[in-house]
Amino acid sequence: SSGINAEYGEHLVELSPGCLLTTDTDLTFTLTHNVDACVYEACGDAEQPWRHVRTCNALNTIQATKTQKKYIVSPSGGRYVAIVDISRNVYVYMGEAGKNVGRLFVVSMPGDSSEIIGAAALNSTLLLLTEKSFVTIDF
Repeated sequence: SSGINAEYGEHLVELSPGCLLTTDTDLTFTLTHNVDACVYEACGDAEQPWRHVRTCNALNTIQATKTQKKYIVSPSGGRYVAIVDISRNVYVYMGEAGKNVGRLFVVSMPGDSSEIIGAAALNSTLLLLTEKSFVTIDF
């Protein structure tokens, strides 16, 4: 289920069955390796057209436990990955460069929030669109 959303220039790459990782650049893709998610980008070299830019340690395991996930988004800088579920929870994973650990934060929308229908990740802000409001989370 991979494809390209031409309107926004985003690539949607299947991280595992039913789960897509969206990035804000059109030349990246993500593959899983055991429990990790490895991000690659185009480098324009005929000998080696793709280069590894970062690894999200244990992200594949983390996202596999989120049975209600709707979106997985990350800014091109890779500062964080947000797993957004269908209703009110957002799981923000922040890995630490050079370390095999990361932090997972849970952001819960108010109980009267409507369904989350869109998500986008910028380097320091997560944008969420619900049926009734537009929400920003700053890091």
